[in-house]
Amino acid sequence: MDQAISAYQRAYDIARNIGWEPGLSKCLCHLGRVKLEQGMRAEAEELLRESVRIARNSHAAEILGMALYWLGKCFHAQARHEEAISALEESSSVYQNLGPNFGLKLADTAALLADCKSTLGHKQEALAWYDTAIAEGRKGGYGYEGVVSECLAKKDAILTEMKRGDEGSLHGETPS
Repeated sequence: MDQAISAYQRAYDIARNIGWEPGLSKCLCHLGRVKLEQGMRAEAEELLRESVRIARNSHAAEILGMALYWLGKCFHAQARHEEAISALEESSSVYQNLGPNFGLKLADTAALLADCKSTLGHKQEALAWYDTAIAEGRKGGYGYEGVVSECLAKKDAILTEMKRGDEGSLHGETPS
């Protein structure tokens, strides 16, 4: 991890020296992701907020979507679900506007958003986001079966809790 931080820091310095705003934002996002993975949530949040700010100002939509996803993940890790939802909804919107090439990123974002909605008791909204994650994950094909299966299982659990467990099987949606 220290090598990753060092590499991203060098890339950040280069991007800053040449005035490349999207590059700055991307480096900050990656630094924030690494800090989050190390459990340094406050540092991660600061880096990710700055990444979002720069991505917005430089109109770097793909980087904005990614930075918002990781910021949402950071909030989720801190059980700040309302803030996570806000970041993840915006990330989802960005990915939807970017088009079909970003479906797998949308799948990951929708799955995390559904988890947050479910945690807060917004079961109906969680189901809709799991449906989005499942649909986008299925388009992704190989490598996304795990995401699809996990979302199907979580969706089934919500439907069962809502006494609607038969709906998943009616649509042929059962976890594998």
